[in-house]
Amino acid sequence: MKAGSATVLQGVTEKSNVQPTIEMSRLIEINRSYELASKLLKDLQDPTELSKLANVPD
Repeated sequence: MKAGSATVLQGVTEKSNVQPTIEMSRLIEINRSYELASKLLKDLQDPTELSKLANVPD
């Protein structure tokens, strides 16, 4: 855009540059990842769960 080529229109609604469906699905994905990480950290605080992770079968 050249300098000075912008115009201001009164009474016009600006369009959003986001797609709500995509952003909501991203939010759900991030929330699920957070919940999974939170659950894993909580389970790791239990010593029996930690020992299960340490026992790797051959």
